[in-house]
Formats: sequence, C-alpha cells, structure tokens
Amino acid sequence: MKVAGAMNFTAKLLRGVRWERFLRARFWGAALSATILVQLVVNPAEAPSGAAPKAGADAGRPPYVSFSAQLREAYAEFARREAAMHGPDFDGAPFAQNLKLLDERIWPKPMSPAALRLDGAAAIAIDEGRLRLLRLYDLAAREAYPRQSAGAQTALECWATRAAARRDHGAIAECERQFFAAVVALEDWLLPLRTADPFHRRLAREYLAYAHYKAAVEGDQIDARHFADKGLRAAEAQPLEPEELARWFGVERGEARDLSVWRIRLGTVLEKHRAGARAVTAAIALARYDCWIERAAERAGAAHADKCRGEFIDAMRRLEEGVSAESERVEVRFDYDRLALAPAEREKIARAARNALERNAIVSVAAVAWPKGHAEVEARHAWRRAESVVDALRGQGVSAERIRVLQRPALAAETAPGVRRVDIVLE
Repeated sequence: MKVAGAMNFTAKLLRGVRWERFLRARFWGAALSATILVQLVVNPAEAPSGAAPKAGADAGRPPYVSFSAQLREAYAEFARREAAMHGPDFDGAPFAQNLKLLDERIWPKPMSPAALRLDGAAAIAIDEGRLRLLRLYDLAAREAYPRQSAGAQTALECWATRAAARRDHGAIAECERQFFAAVVALEDWLLPLRTADPFHRRLAREYLAYAHYKAAVEGDQIDARHFADKGLRAAEAQPLEPEELARWFGVERGEARDLSVWRIRLGTVLEKHRAGARAVTAAIALARYDCWIERAAERAGAAHADKCRGEFIDAMRRLEEGVSAESERVEVRFDYDRLALAPAEREKIARAARNALERNAIVSVAAVAWPKGHAEVEARHAWRRAESVVDALRGQGVSAERIRVLQRPALAAETAPGVRRVDIVLE
C-alpha cells in the first residue's frame, strides 16, 4: 500500500509540471550561465582569459588569466630573448614541445635535469627546486596563482637551460634568484607560517623543503624527520644553531676540520645578520651548512656534498665583510714539447684547488697558444696542456661544472718560454 501511495503521489507531481517551460530559450540560457559559473569556481585553471574579477576584495585585481595562457606567454618571451642573445647556440626545441603540449590543453611539467644531460651539483640543485615546485602544484598553485606559478616554472627552466649550456655564471644566477623569489612567495601564500621574522620564515622554508626532498626522492625518513622538526621549530621562531659535529658519525677527519672552522665563522655572521637586510642570506647559510654536514656524515656522492657546501660558501661570501672578491691568477708552466707536470707545478695546482674550494670559485683555465709556428699545431698543444691542468684540478676535488676552459693567443710582450703555460684564474 505504501509503494502504491508513493507512485500515485509521484504521478500527480509530474502531471503538475509545466514541461513546455523546458523548451524555452530562457531556460537553456539560465542553465548554461549556471554551468559556466560553476566551472569557473571549481576549475579556475580553465577559465577564459577575459574572465571578470570577483567582486569585493578581489575587485582591484587584474582579470583572471589561466595558467596555460600565462605559461605560454612566459615560454614564448623567454625563447625570444634567448634566441636573440645566443642565436643558433640556443636550443628552443624543448620549449617548442612544451608549447605544443599547451596547445593540446596539457600542462607540461618542469623539465628534469637529466633530460638536458645535466649532472653534478647544479643538476641536484635544480632537481630539488623542481620537486619543490611540483609540491606546490599538488597544493593547487597553478589554479590559485597561475601567473606566479608560470613565472616560477619558466625561471626554473631558464636556470636549467643556461646551466646545461654553460652560460655565464651571472646569467645562471639571475634565473636561480627569480625562481626562488617566485617559489618562496607561493609557499608563503599556500603554506602560511606563524612567524613574520624573515630569518626564521626563510629558514623554515629551506628545512621543510629539504626534508620533503629527503623523504620523497631518497627515502631517508630518519633525516627527513630531523629536518622537518627543525623546520617546524623555525616556523615557531625558536632559536636554532648550526648542527654539532658530535651528533653526526662518519665525517672524515679532513672534512670535519673544515666543518669545525666554518661553524665558528657561521656563528659569527649569524649573530650579526639574524636580523636586518641580510637575514634571508643568513638563513640560507645555516640551512646549507646543516645540509653539508648531513651529506658528509652519510658519505654521499661528491655532487651532493658539493651542492650543499658550495651554496653554503656562496652565502657566507655575501655575509662576511672584508672578504676579497678579487680574481687570483696562477701560472702553470710546461717544459718545451712536454705535457707532464713537474712536482712544483702540481703543488701550484693543489694550492689553487684549495683556494677555489675555500671560495667556491669559478675556475677559468686558459691555454696560452704560441703565435709562431704552425697555428693549428700550437693551438692543439696548448689545448692539451690545459686538459692536463683540468685533470689535476679535478683530482684535487674541484668539480667539472665550475671549471671553464678557454684559449687565448700569446701577447706580444710574452716570450717563448713564458707562453708554454696555462693560466688558472679564480673568479
């Protein structure tokens, strides 16, 4: 009886509906408008370029432009600029492929360093940045902040592209700075912290990002938890000091001595720069020192240790006052028609390598070619002498990505014995 009653009620309800209303244009126009409105709210990444800004607090913002449109524009501008600067030396194929994906309504992921045949410390740094950006994408950065997300991805790929092409160090650093400015801004919006102190806020960002990398890429949950805990303490503006060597086992004696000396110097600059204009650089220095000591303790690969150590020293050079930034030149001489290095010349190279590691310097190795005789033969001999010096520098721990090899002709005032040499310049 209950079922029959329900069916009778439903039939009466349906007979009372005026079905002709659903055939009118007004109904379908209202339905279409409602569908578009829901789409804009639920999936703003596919909003049309001219979508109107929200009323109220968002009324002063520019019109919404989707991530795809922003990324397409940023890619095209970057490719135009690089092609104008470097001509045929710029490989625009990866960006053309990404633009094709955007035309197919597919969001291209940031290129991995391996795809650009990058290795060494630079590749690790870029890969850490890539994972950091992908984590923000998982938190809907592309949908909520499309312009900033597109800027971060383009800056990351600019960094990777210029590093792979061995561009000028300043040009590479420019893209790196742009990337971190964009990604930290996104983190501040999507993962707000309690502290407003620049030192602790940036320190928390670096610790938490490194913890995520350790867990997601390396599966090192123990050290990931350690650095995540430090990140959370920094977010609460709790006092944090550089890692103690006594806590970490397995650090080799020579590296432990370097870490001890650097820890004293780091403590001095932290006291001076925890607050002020260099607070962010001080936070980066502290985070990278802890990264270096952790990598040294776990006997990580040379590239991982070089990455943390190099970034730490770069930050310290910006923090320490009175540190000379002048270039240093070392002349390595060869006997006539010989490629073998004499013991005294090897000692010169060893000292230059120690200074380069101490300063995390870019090392230019210049082969000096004797202008008399057969030009091609002299140039080939000069290049082989330079390769001998490069091998010796690498044997002393200088990474290949920080070595630049070039060749120059001898100057008019230089004599024949003086030009059978290679100049090492620390920048």
